[in-house]
Amino acid sequence: MAFTRNALRFREVEPEDFDWLRQMRNDPRNAAGWRDPRSVQSINQQQEWYASLSNINQAFVAEDRVDTLPDTQAPLTVGLLRFRLDYAMSCAAMTGTDVLPQMTGKGYGRRILRSGAEYVIQELGFHRVTAECLDTNVAASHIIQAAGFKPEGILRGYMWRSGTYHNWHIFSLLREDLA
Repeated sequence: MAFTRNALRFREVEPEDFDWLRQMRNDPRNAAGWRDPRSVQSINQQQEWYASLSNINQAFVAEDRVDTLPDTQAPLTVGLLRFRLDYAMSCAAMTGTDVLPQMTGKGYGRRILRSGAEYVIQELGFHRVTAECLDTNVAASHIIQAAGFKPEGILRGYMWRSGTYHNWHIFSLLREDLA
């Protein structure tokens, strides 16, 4: 499955992506200072993650579309979009939007998140999409809201990181918000 939105092309993760994905996920710049040293992924862990994907957990590589680049250049990989689908509740949760460290600051985070939400609502027919982040992740909060998500609530003391509990912010985008 693949889709195109907001001048980005999304394709399913393939085994050939494991090396750069592992490098991106292990890059301390991508962890916003929150990476737990125990979360560094090996190639085996990357393969286990890939094998665990199902029709409710989706992962897509985000690429700048081919038609925006010279004919001789391959699509430019910019990041990764992950979401979980709940068909019974007609809801989706954006579980991760990662941008390659060298591509940050160019609007890709907002575009990836918004594109995923539009796809889930317009193409898959879902009613609601959520996105979440730590209270201290100001950049993620800004990107989520710039993508059109509305603040919905806070789970106080929800996440244990770096020796203390942190609040978890929840945002949502509804079908009617896209109109």
